[in-house]
Amino acid sequence: MKLPLYTTFIMVAVALASCASVGSSPSQNPALSPAPANSVPEAIERLQAIDSALSEDDGLRWFNYLYLNVTKAVYAKSVARDGFVDPTWISRLDVVFVNLYFDAAHDADNPNLAPAAWRPLLRDRMRPRIARLQFALAGMNAHINRDLVFALLEVYRQDGAAPNRDSTHHTDFIRINKILEDVGRRSEPILLVGTPLEKSGHFVPLENLIATWNVKDIRNAAWDNSQIFWRLRNKPEIQKDSFSSLDRATELTSSVLLAPVLP
Repeated sequence: MKLPLYTTFIMVAVALASCASVGSSPSQNPALSPAPANSVPEAIERLQAIDSALSEDDGLRWFNYLYLNVTKAVYAKSVARDGFVDPTWISRLDVVFVNLYFDAAHDADNPNLAPAAWRPLLRDRMRPRIARLQFALAGMNAHINRDLVFALLEVYRQDGAAPNRDSTHHTDFIRINKILEDVGRRSEPILLVGTPLEKSGHFVPLENLIATWNVKDIRNAAWDNSQIFWRLRNKPEIQKDSFSSLDRATELTSSVLLAPVLP
């Protein structure tokens, strides 16, 4: 099984001074407890509500900002004439996927109740000296490494089978990588505000982070892990232990991603 333990991130973290979580504790916002979405347009509406409700010093806003833009772009692709081979399957996956984020956001003021993968971001969302980009990547880490695996498994369960790498579903899944890369590049100017990179300066910790982050590899690992967990569906104890290991490994990576690096 592929676990998201990135050596480079850990090396960066070791080089940084470690300190306990600090910052004000945000009170729960009604927008962070949305009803489950039943369609991608509903999901976009809920993401927009969260975007409007969160302040700029709330780290969760910057993951939500990136996710909102990605969801809009994927939906636009799904309704385009030259879009996905099976846009209905992609939309079903998107709805299951986004609702897992909404479940985590519901515990934003009680991070210990959230899945382990989400706890670092929810716990440190008001912590100073963390760049917007770091919050966005920590959210992507939790949502892809953990939630995407769970979302794929739920769609497999609904369909009664898991598609292989030769399937049209996997082809559509891979097409989303390009969308993520494009949206990420367009979002960088906003996510780098408040850092030396905002004005084309240099800042090694964030430059290393950008250089080592590869959304394609992370999504490929999520697909592979979902296939492994699907094969373990009749071995619930082993599957449960494997889920827990993945969740904890993702939590560790997010903690490293959120190491305070700003002056």
